[in-house]
Amino acid sequence: MEATHWLESHSSLQKACSSCATSACTNSLIRSGKSIWANSSHCSKKKRMERKNMGSKAFPGVLMVALLASPFAALAAQPNNHDRTLHAASGKYAEMKSAFVVNRISDHLYAISEPDYYQANSSYLIIGDKHALMFDAGANSREDITRVVRGITAMPLSVLPSHLHYDHLGGIRFFDSIYLPDVPGVRRFEKADGTYVIPDSTHLGSVDGFVPPAIRPAALIKPGDMIDLGGIKLRMLFSPGHTQDSVILYDEANNIMLTGDHLYPSQLLAGNVEQYSQSIAWTLGAGNNETRFFGAHPADRHTVPEMSYSSIARTLNVLNDIKAGRATGKHVSDPDLIKSGKEYTVDDKISILTDVIFQNGNRFGYETR
Repeated sequence: MEATHWLESHSSLQKACSSCATSACTNSLIRSGKSIWANSSHCSKKKRMERKNMGSKAFPGVLMVALLASPFAALAAQPNNHDRTLHAASGKYAEMKSAFVVNRISDHLYAISEPDYYQANSSYLIIGDKHALMFDAGANSREDITRVVRGITAMPLSVLPSHLHYDHLGGIRFFDSIYLPDVPGVRRFEKADGTYVIPDSTHLGSVDGFVPPAIRPAALIKPGDMIDLGGIKLRMLFSPGHTQDSVILYDEANNIMLTGDHLYPSQLLAGNVEQYSQSIAWTLGAGNNETRFFGAHPADRHTVPEMSYSSIARTLNVLNDIKAGRATGKHVSDPDLIKSGKEYTVDDKISILTDVIFQNGNRFGYETR
């Protein structure tokens, strides 16, 4: 497989690797086919990181959100020493040196995944002509995800979390410009000084020993607002059900939805079955049979988590059966996260989990008033 080092021809990569002594530092990006990988196999600063310490129907009118340039985040990561690379041709992983694997979906959309993390999160980078946006900050709180972004684009960068769980806030401290959804489930955490302090009962980070920093948002995005990146416009839609602060992004021109934990092809955790079914119905109404849906967690950690319109429709049918008492769930648990729960099968990849209790004894879910 041919590989091209981009470091010497890309100033952003040179800056990202300025701490290394060699002019051709292997902390560069290697491109082959449709995949791009972070490769830092010879960097002297790398340290091994333990997995569990990574811690981590009407839409309103359009409001154009001004996107202001901000300084690049400080490159202060301490990456681990157990990383992998996706080979585009075979779909298999080979040993490399970064916590992140990057897959190019289109010229303006990249999935940045963490296959060695036990939840195998995927976050998404969207690049416009004037600005770039990360949808979720990754689970890794030690290795700087913005270093990977800077190998792809030098555009001014912001991040918008899909919701406030720890595995989507892990890298939030590396971003200088943070957007938050302007929804009740987020606004309740605003302090007098304008910062937002997320409690453990919401971010759930005690499971992984993670505490997010206080967040001072650069912008609050209302449901229905359009985020204009320059040439790429993303509408933020409110999608409660997994959590009461969940949002998704819809690129209407390219018919792509980024769905976070609202929808992904694996075990879906239902925080509130009633709201979840309503939100999925709205999602189906906003999209169509040709829409591509990219979520946060895969059934196979070696793949980008994409769902089809038909699989989402099947998911809604099962949710409606759960609400009506027609579905029968089975007991489920796993040693990493879930002590107990009920699992309802949608297909060979997708299932819905309710009545979840985490390994630390905390219950997952919320009630509506």
